Amino acid sequence: MPAMSFDQAIAVAKAVAEVAAAVAWPLVIMILVCVFYKPITSLLSRVREIKASGVEVLVDRLEEQETSRRWARGTPGFDFA
Repeated sequence: MPAMSFDQAIAVAKAVAEVAAAVAWPLVIMILVCVFYKPITSLLSRVREIKASGVEVLVDRLEEQETSRRWARGTPGFDFA
């Protein structure tokens, strides 16, 4: 196997640097979420309404729908995946 030329080594180094740059921010966010998981979940458990750019999520309604789905799963004639 022939030795790698300087240009090939630089190309490999640039490719590795590009991959590292692309992975860095998602990796940092994942680490922060893992470290602060309990405080994040306790804050989110208190949130009842989320509004962002015209989209509104009412957590109470989502909880009601989940409760009805659980109830319907135990009822004959209702089969949800």
